[in-house]
Amino acid sequence: MSDLADLPLAHSYPAVADSVPRARRALARLASACGAAAEQSDAVRLAVSEAMTGAVLRAAGARRRISVSAAVAAGQLAVSIADDGPGGGPLPPAACGTSASLRLALIAHHADGLAIARQPAGGTNLQMRFGLRGVSPRR
Repeated sequence: MSDLADLPLAHSYPAVADSVPRARRALARLASACGAAAEQSDAVRLAVSEAMTGAVLRAAGARRRISVSAAVAAGQLAVSIADDGPGGGPLPPAACGTSASLRLALIAHHADGLAIARQPAGGTNLQMRFGLRGVSPRR
């Protein structure tokens, strides 16, 4: 396994479109550094891109922030993407055919686990897990 000195990762980005590729690159590099195969890094890259796009659309504005964190445990990369956009109340069921439901379907397809929750103070927290085949658990 490569050097994991960058773990756990924690970054904050403005809720603007330019933040999407920055977060995507950071997490793809992290996945590769953790020993992820090219296919796994691609899955992380795509899922993070979709999650960040959704967060930017929900939070929309340079004064709003998106928090990105990641850690590796038990051979899995856990990624959390949380925005501080307006929110509250239960999440509505995804409407078939919307861009939001397509984003969530792509994320669910590429991640090994997905959880979405509203944050008490507003905003959404999307948590993804990616199995890192061939990576031994950290102790």
